[in-house]
Amino acid sequence: MKTQLSEALQRLQRMLLRIQPYVVTITWRPGPKVMYADYLSRICPSQGPEIELERTIHLVQITNNQLSKPHEATTSDAGLSALREQVMIGWPAEARLMLKLIRSYWSMRDYISVEDGVLYTVNRIIIPASMQPEFLERIHAGHQGITKSQLRAKESVYWLNMSDIEKSCNDCLT
Repeated sequence: MKTQLSEALQRLQRMLLRIQPYVVTITWRPGPKVMYADYLSRICPSQGPEIELERTIHLVQITNNQLSKPHEATTSDAGLSALREQVMIGWPAEARLMLKLIRSYWSMRDYISVEDGVLYTVNRIIIPASMQPEFLERIHAGHQGITKSQLRAKESVYWLNMSDIEKSCNDCLT
């Protein structure tokens, strides 16, 4: 609840947006002191009105046309396709129980979400390998150097081994 809305995970952002109309005070109590803990964990949710969100808030500015490209590339990328499935079914208890192909994402498991078939880590799109060269060009379009290019990338995109940005900047003749 103390986290900024923009820094929270997308599923927590949705929850925080739903409870905005209410004044909420959260206090922690140890399990044995919670009188109705067992009952509350089994009770069916009330049939009261639900607040439906009409729009999804993305911190990444991207048009629907541009969003279809990462969706298709993620579907065709074996690693990200497996990662998307893993996120949807849930993470195993230990990293060794995962496919080797996606094991490197284990440390980020709490921050990865799927929306409209596209993978996000907090507020950054996970870019498929087939699209990385295109994004490298976009990141370095202003020829601002290694540090600025890396900072620009860290605002909106993510892929494993982002050190490609440094190599791309070093290879730039301008």
